[in-house]
Amino acid sequence: MTANVDQEKLIAAATGTPTASAEERAFWGDLFQMYDVFIGKVSPWWSRQRDRELRQFWKDGLYGSALMTLAQSKIASMPMRIEARDKSISSHVSQAAELTVLMQTNSGFGEGWYQTMLRFSEDYLGQDNGAFMEILGPGEPDGPIKGAVFGLRHLDAGRCQRTGNPIYPVIYHGEDGHMYKMHFGRIFMMSQMPSADIKMRGVGLCSVSRSLRIIESLANTVNYKDEKMGARPLRQLLVGSGITGNEIIKAFAASEIMMDNLDMRGTSRTVALGSTSGDISIEKVELSNLDNFNEQAAFTFGSYLLALAWGLEFSEVVPQTSGRQDGIVSLQRARGMLPQQYVRAFEEQASIKLVPPHLKLILDYQDDQADKEHALINDILSRGYQRQIEAQITTPEVVQQSLHERGHLSDEQLVSMRLSRYVMPNGIPVATAYTDKRYSDLLTIDKKFLKIYDNDAEEAFRAINDNKLAVYEWMGASPSGRDSLRGRIALSALDWLEKEYNRINIANKTEPVAEEPGDNDGKPERNSNYNEGEPAKSKEGDYPNTDWFIENNQLVSRMSGW
Repeated sequence: MTANVDQEKLIAAATGTPTASAEERAFWGDLFQMYDVFIGKVSPWWSRQRDRELRQFWKDGLYGSALMTLAQSKIASMPMRIEARDKSISSHVSQAAELTVLMQTNSGFGEGWYQTMLRFSEDYLGQDNGAFMEILGPGEPDGPIKGAVFGLRHLDAGRCQRTGNPIYPVIYHGEDGHMYKMHFGRIFMMSQMPSADIKMRGVGLCSVSRSLRIIESLANTVNYKDEKMGARPLRQLLVGSGITGNEIIKAFAASEIMMDNLDMRGTSRTVALGSTSGDISIEKVELSNLDNFNEQAAFTFGSYLLALAWGLEFSEVVPQTSGRQDGIVSLQRARGMLPQQYVRAFEEQASIKLVPPHLKLILDYQDDQADKEHALINDILSRGYQRQIEAQITTPEVVQQSLHERGHLSDEQLVSMRLSRYVMPNGIPVATAYTDKRYSDLLTIDKKFLKIYDNDAEEAFRAINDNKLAVYEWMGASPSGRDSLRGRIALSALDWLEKEYNRINIANKTEPVAEEPGDNDGKPERNSNYNEGEPAKSKEGDYPNTDWFIENNQLVSRMSGW
């Protein structure tokens, strides 16, 4: 009865080298079979023939196609939407919603956005030439689009020829045998790692192409190990003095026959040779020394390289066992590299070719872990900004500008936040609108009400409310984005004036000032430390609740010393 021998355990015990897990060997074994089929058949970079070979390469293996499917799904499944840059303009919002529906339903001539993106992403990941789409819209087929874009159509990258011409960058070789020049406004193209060589005209190095060298290198490493430690390898050679080559061959043959008779095909063997003379000298020569070869480290390192080549996480590339060390799992942080690169390149080109300037196309890549990390960073930033404001080493306006530059605030959010603090989008006080001719048709309130200490508060409130109502009516009838912003600035200026009257009204009710008949013409007595026309000083010794004030039709600041 023959004992069952686990060759992997035998190799590990005999050599002291760790072996790869069953999952890793299954994964790489499939890739090695793909490589063996195509070894020597993939053309050097770059040629159109090479792209045809790459397209076939990943389809001939289980794990190769699984990698492509995983990466494709990450790209194609990203929700797409078109938004208005200024959401306060209803016409822009309506146009964005309409274009979103058109793009989702008309792309691929009715196949839809998802199917079109699946084909586009396959070429993006598997063709050095890159991926190509035709932009569908009105106008001459070989000229610019005249009107709104209503969809995209995938073009086979193998039929797209880059020309380097800025007006007609691509020539498409149709199935009918004709060649069609594509205007730059009608072609959407992307490639991974585009070459800096101007002669290559944007040809890059795709994920499949980058994987070839990794698989080749690891396959050669494993072949070396198999040659050293294969079935029944020659473990040792014992050499004695005075022995001929014919006797050595006979000794090896006898060892083979003996192992076959003992049914020991999965174990190593030792060949012994001796001298017939009395003077015997024996030397041992190792034939299966792996020189500290670590198979597990080789497989793991190769898997990391493959994950980087595809822009995926390590755990997504190689199946992990439950006993995997946390230290190894923690090294997989290539999180979202593929989606982030793709989104950045796609949105930049889409903002130029697919939507008008007042709209933007967004690919919403959703990553819960990344969202948590961003939330933590934002919380740390906000706490830091709050401490700086409390220490008076910065201002809310500076913080808002910093957040806008970091991308945490959109243009619209920055404008809204500034107007809520009575500051114009350019950073100057909103009160200056009263002396700006650009707002004279909107701010129709009598300028006498800017002297807040010389007017009746109730009368001022009525005038402010009437002016607000007029601005609201004007905004409702004006579809222009610039007019909308003018209206919002006018309303903010009126809100500021209303706040000033409220402040003075409350101060007069809560802190009445004694008057002497005949003095100051019936006006409240002012603090002797301030000039005539200034607001009363608060108990804390500072001007209350405002930094700006209008006196004699001029804007003045407490920071200027008045």
